[in-house]
Amino acid sequence: MINEGKTISVNGDGKQERDYLYVDDAVEAIIKATLHQGKFETAELDICSGTQTSLNKLLEILKSVCPQEIPVEYKKTLSGPEWRINKDNQSAKELLGWQPTTSLRQGLINSLGIKTENTLLQIKKLVKHQDSRGMFAEVLRPEDIDNPAFGQMSINVTSPGETKGGHYHLYKREWFCVVRGKGLLILRDRATKKRKEIILSEDKLRVVEIPTNNVHWIKNIGKSDMFLLLYIDKSYNSETADTYREE
Repeated sequence: MINEGKTISVNGDGKQERDYLYVDDAVEAIIKATLHQGKFETAELDICSGTQTSLNKLLEILKSVCPQEIPVEYKKTLSGPEWRINKDNQSAKELLGWQPTTSLRQGLINSLGIKTENTLLQIKKLVKHQDSRGMFAEVLRPEDIDNPAFGQMSINVTSPGETKGGHYHLYKREWFCVVRGKGLLILRDRATKKRKEIILSEDKLRVVEIPTNNVHWIKNIGKSDMFLLLYIDKSYNSETADTYREE
């Protein structure tokens, strides 16, 4: 249906989440369980990716790899299973020595038999989020490079005189690098109340790690748009955002 360009019907707002696993990974887990010897007699294992993905995110990935447009129609929510079904593959990893190796993106490409320039060259369409301050776009996530431990790389564009940030993280690690323009990075330690200011610019390229429990802002102090490349060691998930606004 997708390859034919037919409309996809979504019941509800598309925020319902599921754990999607590529069939080859599931088969590998079954084979490992069948051949397993000695460590356990019976066990209940979740054979899953361990990652919850919403229907909206699934559609976003589909649109990024399909050569044709994919029409989507949202319909009134119908009664059905729970919106979120939590699964954990840690026991399967420990007892079987198994873990999934196929990303959701690659699994969709394989299942649909898509062979286009976009998939062969791994070209990803970026989704831009814009407001009066500038633009933000995710560049790479774990599913893009088949590495669940990758985190997230993004680009943030800030207009002259504008400031972004004003939040802190308790456990996420984040790195900033201004690759175009000039910015003032401001850090305030929530424990000591000490404040630090650092100039980041294209003239003197450097990467700064944002300490945890530090409220941070970055202001464009140049005369043109400021392009900030940033990496965070855990990709964004609304359920575990670990992003807290300034008190």
